[in-house]
Order: sequence, then C-alpha cells, then structure tokens
Amino acid sequence: MIDTDEFTCCAPSFISTINPKTALHVGARNLAVAEKINATIITPCSGCFKSLKEVQDELSKDPSKVNMINDFLSKTGKRYEGKVKVKHVMEVIMDDIGIETIKKRAKHSLRGLKIAPYYGCHLIRPSNISQFDDPEIPRSLDSIIEKFEGTSLDYEGKLDCCGGPLKTINDEISLELLDIKLKSLKKKSVDAVILACPFCFFQFEFGQKEILKERGVKYDIPILTVTEMLGLLLGLEPKELGFGLHIVKTKSFLSKFQEMNGKEGEGK
Repeated sequence: MIDTDEFTCCAPSFISTINPKTALHVGARNLAVAEKINATIITPCSGCFKSLKEVQDELSKDPSKVNMINDFLSKTGKRYEGKVKVKHVMEVIMDDIGIETIKKRAKHSLRGLKIAPYYGCHLIRPSNISQFDDPEIPRSLDSIIEKFEGTSLDYEGKLDCCGGPLKTINDEISLELLDIKLKSLKKKSVDAVILACPFCFFQFEFGQKEILKERGVKYDIPILTVTEMLGLLLGLEPKELGFGLHIVKTKSFLSKFQEMNGKEGEGK
C-alpha cells in the first residue's frame, strides 16, 4: 500500500453536473498521480470509484480530450496515458483476495445473525463503467454474509438510492427513501446493515437521527461497513475498528455477535 498526499477530491457527480470540464480535469489529474508512481488506485468510496471510472471511460473514447488534458497536466509535470487501474475495495476483497482466503483466517462467524446488505448506486451502476457485480441482482455482499453463515435479508428498497444525494435539495424525499428501507428492515428484525459506501453509511447513520427528530420514529438499526464486519470476523476488537464513533450505537449487534461466537462481555 502506497499513500500519497497528491490526490485531491475526485470531483463527484454534482461537480460534473455543474462543470463537466472541471470534473474531467480533476479526475484525470488524480489518475495521472497514480500513473506517475505506477500504482493501482484502490478506493473504499463508491462515489470516487464511479467518478474516476467515468473519467477513464470518457477519455478512452475521445483522443482529443486526452490531448487537452495533457496540455493542462504538462504544467505540473504529469501526463495521462490511460494505463492506471481503478478498483473499489470490494473488488479487492472479492477478486484479488477472495472470500475463501478470508474465511480460512476468520476467527468468528455470523451464525444466528440477520444482516441486510445495501449496495448503493455507484458500486454497481452504470454497469458498463463499474463492471462489478450484476446491476439488477447483485450478490457480492450477500455472498459474504452467507459465506460466514449469516442470514442475508431482502427488503424493500434494497437496490434503490439511499437518498443521500438529495440532502439539502429535498430533505423530505431524502429521508423518505431511507425511511422506506428502515421500516422494512425493522419488520424483519434485522441485526445490522452492511454497506460499502461511506456516503451511504452517513445517510443510514445520520438519517436515523434526523428521522427521530423530524418524524419521532426511533429505529436504532446498527450500520456497519463491510470492512468493519470483516475486521470483526478476523478477530479485531470493536474499539480497534472505531465502533465507538458510530452515531447509531452498535451495542445490540456486538452483544449478539459476541454471544453467538461464545465471547464474554458486551459490545460498546
């Protein structure tokens, strides 16, 4: 793993909507940073994944834009050649490492737990650009849950937008999109939601707080990133994984996880 302080914001969708040319330049510059040190970009953010893959796709179809980009990048000693790979951390988990490899090293399981996978928009769509999983019937998160003997839940809104991109534009619709999912999950007595996008994580966490304030409904459904869940399965402690920083407390999930795995003590 190589860390670099040269990366900037990926220029997400709202920037490309306002100023496509700026978004293209910013994205290409980030790609050129990785190319210069001959590195693959690995991102845990689905929005960054989509933005950078879209820039790659656009430049691959129009050589004149590559020339324009390189005229700009020449001022900083960089050049875009189109050789860098962009991977979401889920691709690394599923394709490069493999769930079987992780399972062999795991110390715990999800036996007895009901887990709801949430894919979000940008990890699997647009499918011709992301080229990861099935955009209509994705299975990667479900397969991780099932491989570790948990029950993977289907629920209303599983493949719909989390509502996060609508924040500040239409907060009512933003919360409603989330509320639909949470209502369905509550009825199914879910133990936790796992997801692979930090923006979706924020929406599911902070959104529950907003729904309580605006609608008086308390869900208290724990939200975990897939990497947090895998960390637990591999034997890392909740404190090491930052569980104490969650807005929605994870004690109910951790207590049940520890009980099912024969561990003493309650989750914090």
